[in-house]
Amino acid sequence: MLKCIKDWINNAIAATGYRLTSTRAQPWQPTLAAGLRRLAARNLPLQTLIDVGAADGGWARQAIALLPSCRNQLLIKAQSVHRPALATFHRDFPQSHVVMAVAGPECGEVSFHANSPWDGAASAVPQQGDDWVRLPQTSIDHEIAIRGLSGPFLIKLDVHGYERAVLAGARAALAQTEALIVECYNVEMGRDTQRFPDFCRNMETLGFRCADLWDPLYIGHQNTLWQFDLLFLRAARVAAADPVSTVL
Repeated sequence: MLKCIKDWINNAIAATGYRLTSTRAQPWQPTLAAGLRRLAARNLPLQTLIDVGAADGGWARQAIALLPSCRNQLLIKAQSVHRPALATFHRDFPQSHVVMAVAGPECGEVSFHANSPWDGAASAVPQQGDDWVRLPQTSIDHEIAIRGLSGPFLIKLDVHGYERAVLAGARAALAQTEALIVECYNVEMGRDTQRFPDFCRNMETLGFRCADLWDPLYIGHQNTLWQFDLLFLRAARVAAADPVSTVL
């Protein structure tokens, strides 16, 4: 009965960006759903979801369900194999925008390693080979400008080592961004990639600090950490929660 009442109230106030959550401590869980719930509990003023590397839209669907304040969505995906699924996503969420292109620092064309519908990576350096194709490239700033999208933004990146290039094309968007969720790596995936310690330092130069993680993936017979998702928030929000900051 209490759950029904809570769900009814949350549906009623969803447009305000607020939701009722339990004050009882919940055990930490490393899943995407749990991570998004923890993000929702922060009550950040998120309005627009920007999903780069959106695949078939499944991640965005889960985020919308758990973060109802993200009433606008911009999905960017390079590979045309996902076009039918993203067309279905757009029918289900008519306010959404779907762009079939690589996200990068500027508009143009780029090499893309299309070795798998669920993998692939862009390269600013022209490449040749059976799995390399040329695809159009756009930028987050270009897309939000031509579509009139405004923040506060939640940006999600799943771009397999092309993170810095994507963020270079999102300077204006980052000024309106409250949170980023980035698939980060514990291995060198190419000469342009950064392992997660270096990437975290790079994010701090942009004014963001790591606040949470989920979905760790291990590989090999020794179960070596391969990748995970990191949540970045504005540095001031994270610093306010530091134990030393609290004491001082």
